[in-house]
Amino acid sequence: MWRAVFFPEMGVRIDGEPLSISVDETTGLVVHSQISGRHRVEWFWAPFPALRRARRLTIFALGVAIALFLVGLSLQDRHRRVSP
Repeated sequence: MWRAVFFPEMGVRIDGEPLSISVDETTGLVVHSQISGRHRVEWFWAPFPALRRARRLTIFALGVAIALFLVGLSLQDRHRRVSP
């Protein structure tokens, strides 16, 4: 038995077909019905808009940090060459 707390953009597929899910009011766990027999069940979630923006911001901030580090190295190297 799988137990998962509901998260935005979460979904379930059984044998590749999307299945509607609901949330148990008391526990917050995802609930879905399943027909008897052997099936392939897939849980998935798609990144929600805020997560996509956060990823872009993180990549941008990493680029800025790398650029500042490289500028600092070049200034330090220049300072060493100028000072006796």
